[in-house]
Amino acid sequence: MRSAFKIGAAGAIGFAFLASWFLWNEKTSVSGHTETALGLSFLVPEGRTLAFGGAEIVMLNPRTYRTTDYIALYLNGLPGAPDYSAHEVIASGDDPATFKVRRGGGGSGGPDFVLTTSKVVDGKTIDLLAVLQVELLGWRDHPDFAEAWAVWESLEPAAKDPELR
Repeated sequence: MRSAFKIGAAGAIGFAFLASWFLWNEKTSVSGHTETALGLSFLVPEGRTLAFGGAEIVMLNPRTYRTTDYIALYLNGLPGAPDYSAHEVIASGDDPATFKVRRGGGGSGGPDFVLTTSKVVDGKTIDLLAVLQVELLGWRDHPDFAEAWAVWESLEPAAKDPELR
């Protein structure tokens, strides 16, 4: 029996392109709880633990033992942050904010991918640094950093307690 519908090579390529575009642009849902610290309110993605160091908030992933996976917020700029400037810049842009993604060394868990961006909250610039070590399979050249972007989107000033005024 002969099919009345023929896709052909061009149609198959077009379908693959559209499918990959929708997958790439699909937002990953991130759940967690809201935390307040150092004058900020922010999302802590599910399963992450908090660590504090001066004007720095770090969200660690205790599920990773041999790979690097953390999100850090720096309230006084990135000078105290690890230096990833030698890593190759593989992506940059300004949507939803100015950002850079770098790729560098790593180990048996794959290369390190580093996202840097910032956001002005209540007149202060908050720098976000997310580091993820992962072996990418497929067509993406870097991870989507869904959890880091969810933290970035959630950043806002901590509500002021009316009794403290």
